[in-house]
Amino acid sequence: MTCFKCSEALNEESLNTGTLDECISCGTEQTAWTFPALYAEIKKGEVGERAIEEDESTCFYHEKRKASVVCDGCGKFLCALCDLEIHNGHFCPNCADTGKATKEKKKDTSTNENSNYLYGTLALILSVFPILLLLTQIMALTICAVYWKKTSSKVSNQKRLMVIASVISVLWIGFWTIVFLEG
Repeated sequence: MTCFKCSEALNEESLNTGTLDECISCGTEQTAWTFPALYAEIKKGEVGERAIEEDESTCFYHEKRKASVVCDGCGKFLCALCDLEIHNGHFCPNCADTGKATKEKKKDTSTNENSNYLYGTLALILSVFPILLLLTQIMALTICAVYWKKTSSKVSNQKRLMVIASVISVLWIGFWTIVFLEG
């Protein structure tokens, strides 16, 4: 780390103290914070074990090295050399580069493929069958408004169905409004 005024190297003992310390060269008072990794010891990578038997799993990147773990991001087999341990998980260099290793492990249920309900279909059914007069159309419009952003493109045509349901619901609401006002 260097002084922000004179660019001379700062004393290591003055880093991360939280107090104002003077620069040795120019006397400017300053506080400097560094990342702990700046002074951390760099661990040496392991050498991957050679695959001896023909039916052993091998590393995706090194076909002659025995696979020791599976990448938590993409499922590729990795040798000890390619295994990058990040946040208590094992990742390949590609997943570490693309950011899969740093994303939260907890999945959002609104975008989880298994819990992605067919909200467009539900809204369309409610808008087409006016069982309880205006109530089903209002419910259909509410579903469209609330779940518009939560419906992913993985579920086919759900946003298009929501648009159709919204139009039908507005037409029904207009129809019932005219019927009640004239009647």
